[in-house]
Amino acid sequence: MIGGKRVSEKFGLTLIFSIMIVLAILIFLYQYFALKDIEVVQPLIAPESTGADVVCAMDTRQCPDGSFVSRIPPNCEFSACLGLSEGWKDYKNEEYGFSLIFPETWNGYTIEKQTWEGQLISNTAKKYTGVKIVIKNPQTTANQPWQDVPIMVINKEVWKLIEEEKIAVSAAPIGPAKIGENEKYIFATPPRWYGFSDAIGSQEAIDIVKTFKAF
Repeated sequence: MIGGKRVSEKFGLTLIFSIMIVLAILIFLYQYFALKDIEVVQPLIAPESTGADVVCAMDTRQCPDGSFVSRIPPNCEFSACLGLSEGWKDYKNEEYGFSLIFPETWNGYTIEKQTWEGQLISNTAKKYTGVKIVIKNPQTTANQPWQDVPIMVINKEVWKLIEEEKIAVSAAPIGPAKIGENEKYIFATPPRWYGFSDAIGSQEAIDIVKTFKAF
């Protein structure tokens, strides 16, 4: 009887152990097949600020060439002016009311008051004239001319006729280019005033014209 009881106990323990093993296998299989397709979501990490979320004041600063720059993030400082460097000097013409800024290379420039001429296209006998201020480049020599800066001063009534293509101021198929105006005058550069001669330094002269202001 005792021997039979021990065999029964061993059988019971073996059965329990077998059941536990089967349960462990089932749990493993469930976890493997049920959880293998679940996407693991990584925690979100806030990106470092690049300044794009910074709102700066909307004021502007004027550069020597007449353009404007605004404040930029993240420190809301004014962006750098382009094109012109320090050392540019103001020139003001009080008689006609305009100003320009010249680089140091133009120190010693001279000013000539010349005359521009035009004619009525429908009647070439009808002539028009006006003042042309020419700022002469001091680097010009007898052997090598440098580009000057010519400014036409035009009566507003005459300018209207020029815009209507009723007056021609040169043989070129284009008219003068307006660069500014005040209460009395329109200011313009002559047609083909650069690039059609042996003069050098055209780009610098163009940059100077960009600084033009009427007052």
